[in-house]
Amino acid sequence: MKNSSIYIGTEMMKNSQLDAFVSAGSTGALLAAGTFVTGRIKGIDRPALVIPLPGKGGKPRVLVDGGANAELKPAHFISLAKEGIAFAKFLGIKEPKIHILNIGTEESKGTKLVKEAAEYLKNDKNINYTGFVEGRDIFEKEIDVIVTDGFTGNNTLKTIEGTAYYILSELKEKISNGGIFAKLGALLMKKSLKGLKSSLDYRQYGGTFFLGINGILVKAHGSSDSEAISNALKVANKAVEEKIIDRIKELL
Repeated sequence: MKNSSIYIGTEMMKNSQLDAFVSAGSTGALLAAGTFVTGRIKGIDRPALVIPLPGKGGKPRVLVDGGANAELKPAHFISLAKEGIAFAKFLGIKEPKIHILNIGTEESKGTKLVKEAAEYLKNDKNINYTGFVEGRDIFEKEIDVIVTDGFTGNNTLKTIEGTAYYILSELKEKISNGGIFAKLGALLMKKSLKGLKSSLDYRQYGGTFFLGINGILVKAHGSSDSEAISNALKVANKAVEEKIIDRIKELL
C-alpha cells in the first residue's frame, strides 16, 4: 500500500531523501518494497537478509540468507557471497572466507544446488571460497561468512535462537531449584553468566540488513523493545558512515 510507512520509507530512499530506513515490520513487505521501490544494486540478482552471529573468541560471523529467498539458483550464490563479504568487512573482518552450509564438508556431499553453487564461487576471483561447513561448526573461530538459501538459513537461525533460549531457561531453572550451593555458584559466576546472556541477545545487534538493495534497509526484530530499536538505528547510522553500499558495488 502506497500510504504505508514501509512504502513511503523505501520510496524516500529511492529519491535520496533518506540515507537509511529502519523497520520492525513484515519481512516480506520490506523485501518487496526494498527490491521494487528502492531498487536493487546493479549486478545483484537477489537481495538477502544478512545476519550477524556470535562465535568463539568473540569474533562475529555472517549468515546469508536469513530468510529473504526461500529458493535460489546456483548462480545467485555469487550475489549472496558478495553481500556477505561486504557485511563481514563492515564488522571488521579484513579478508572474509566464504563457506556454503551443507550436510557435510566433503565435495561429494549435498544437493545439486549446493554442489553447483560451489563451482560458481570457486570460479569468482573476488570470492575467497573455502568449502562446505556443517551446522555444528557455525560458531568455530575460522568461520567468517556462511551462505545458504533463505529457507535453510531461516530455519538455522530460528533453531539457534530457540536452542539459546532453551539453554538459558534450563540453566536458570536448575540454579533456582538447586539449593544453596547452586545459588552460591551462580553468584560467583554472575559476571560470566551475564556475558553469556548478552552474547546470545538479539537486541545487541539491533537489526539485520537487506543487502543488495540500493539503500540501507535495516530489519529490526518483530518483538523489538526500545533497546533493540536504538541499536538498529545505531547500526544503520554506522552503515551510512562506512558506505556499505559502495563496498558492495566495488566487489561487483
